[in-house]
Amino acid sequence: MKDIRIYNENLDLVAIIPDFLASNWEIKFSEFGTGEIEFVPSVDTVSLLTHNKHLFLVQGDIQSVVTGYCIGKTCTVFTRTLEWLLTKFVVKEVPKGENLSGTVENILSHLPAEFNLEFYGIDDNCDMSDFTLDKVTDMYSAIKKCINQPDIGFSFCADFKEKKFKFSLKRALENKDIILCDEYKTSYESVYTHDIQKDIQGGYYYHELTCMGKYDAGSNIPSISITPENYGKYYVVSSDGQRMGLNLKKGDILACRDKNGGFEVIDEAKPFLVEVMPEDTGIFSWTGVLDAKNETDAQKEFSDKKPMDMLTLKTRLEYGTDYKIGDIINTRFYSGGCCITKKKLVSGVHMWVERDGVGASPTMTDL
Repeated sequence: MKDIRIYNENLDLVAIIPDFLASNWEIKFSEFGTGEIEFVPSVDTVSLLTHNKHLFLVQGDIQSVVTGYCIGKTCTVFTRTLEWLLTKFVVKEVPKGENLSGTVENILSHLPAEFNLEFYGIDDNCDMSDFTLDKVTDMYSAIKKCINQPDIGFSFCADFKEKKFKFSLKRALENKDIILCDEYKTSYESVYTHDIQKDIQGGYYYHELTCMGKYDAGSNIPSISITPENYGKYYVVSSDGQRMGLNLKKGDILACRDKNGGFEVIDEAKPFLVEVMPEDTGIFSWTGVLDAKNETDAQKEFSDKKPMDMLTLKTRLEYGTDYKIGDIINTRFYSGGCCITKKKLVSGVHMWVERDGVGASPTMTDL
């Protein structure tokens, strides 16, 4: 880890601090990271912090924005990596996209022009289902919802020399050079855990209906037909007409509660009960009541409640040389004549520089 460099909001270098007490970083593959740097207070450092509302702090390849500080006997600066800046901008609407790169790029187009942004998509085209944003949200949340794949991460960084910002999508790649295993001396203190207490495979939730506006049944405006894309949507009929086998009157609520896309007239546009059938049958066909408001949230809830099947381990391998963030690493665990294998994603890295040493420790999640 190198010197601390501080840049102002115009991306100009304003200070280099070679002497600091400690730095701690949590870097993430598909989220913003955090940092904490401790200095000995000096006139220049304190003046820089107190006279600038916005500052960038850089150490090596890690770029961050200062989010706060605490000045006492020592000066501790709190930061978040630049991806966090995307939480501070709002996306009003996102049209349907044809692929991942194009959709994310469309979201980023809502950034102010002053960012002078360069977008770098994933090399191979990654098809997705159409993504639409049905309500105003922050850009960071919209991007995470759009990607929604554990093996794809993203980064947002500044080019201080060119005075611009860069956004890139990153696909996790398998690291075939190493296998983490206690017997191979590449890992230690491995523990395998299995727990089914939260497991449910089916259940019930109330699906919200989304208002799509008025519908002119006489002239079929907007043009609607029976298609699965209608699911969970409703219109308020603005003029009489006969459509899709229905006699529609002005003021009717035309709703789709059928996954095949068929419409019906309902009395009130309130959430409707949906049942998800479990995969297993008999005594182990476990179900539950879900907090979800749509099918996507329901599936995420099921995923969160799956049996916990986890292999935790530690490694002394060197970050940046043996592995990097976004690597997919094969792991093995031997016990009682059994071999348990797992693919692990290096989803984060904790790095630190202190008086007694420098180190890095990966955070690995199952794939």
